[in-house]
Amino acid sequence: MYTDSQGMKHGICGDDATISFNGTTASGYEFVNGKAVTGRPISRITGYKEAVGTYDVTWTSVDNVNHIGTYQHKGHLIVSSIDTNRPNHS
Repeated sequence: MYTDSQGMKHGICGDDATISFNGTTASGYEFVNGKAVTGRPISRITGYKEAVGTYDVTWTSVDNVNHIGTYQHKGHLIVSSIDTNRPNHS
């Protein structure tokens, strides 16, 4: 768990996931038990660099619980590796 710059607490809730960088944003899917959940895309990830490191980011998710469209998340993005054969994926 960590506290963001606005004093809001956030838990650890995501499995490792593959994301695609696209200029100033990134996208992918939420992963559960090591498998992509294609009904839960994540997009508009902002606040990171295309480099190994930990970043405070925001992203948009599809609400498949209440079915009310999309909503915003805040959390840590840990870029642990960059595939040099596909440099816009991590």
